Amino acid sequence: MPRYRSTFRRRHATQFGFTIIELMITVAILAIMIGVGAPALRDFVIRSRLVTQASDLTVALQTARSEANRRSQRVMVCKASSTYSACATGTDWGAGWIVFVDSDRNGSFTTGEEILRVHQASPTNITITMAGGGSGSDRLYYRPTGPVDSAHTFTVCQTGYMGRVVTVGVTGRTSVAATTSVC
Repeated sequence: MPRYRSTFRRRHATQFGFTIIELMITVAILAIMIGVGAPALRDFVIRSRLVTQASDLTVALQTARSEANRRSQRVMVCKASSTYSACATGTDWGAGWIVFVDSDRNGSFTTGEEILRVHQASPTNITITMAGGGSGSDRLYYRPTGPVDSAHTFTVCQTGYMGRVVTVGVTGRTSVAATTSVC
């Protein structure tokens, strides 16, 4: 009978994980990526907020125009008071705005008039200002046929960034464009 010699082979166990050098290189690369990406992400968020605020204002203005036409009544858009229950004065629309049917045609919101849309205050550091207009810089109205009282320009800005300009022509049409300079 043949003799078998038993041989013991040493099996190497497969090792998983990182060496300390690999871990340090990975952490260093991650730190560099965060250092480069964080400011870009912050800028992206701020630009997105500016675009969103300009879009919200444009939607409110277009709603006012279409509702004036649909209802054959004057529809107002005004700067909101802190309680959103009345129109406020001033050029800073950052506190929000109200869109309502001006059924008594007195140029201000009174009890019993239908509110179509309310927009809350803008995020901090974003300013919305209005210039132009025969009715002042705190309100505008759409006539039943679609045009506004006069041309208006809204500027949506945050210091250090290119803002947006929302223009309302006398025909009532709105357009949005980037500002030509940094706010």
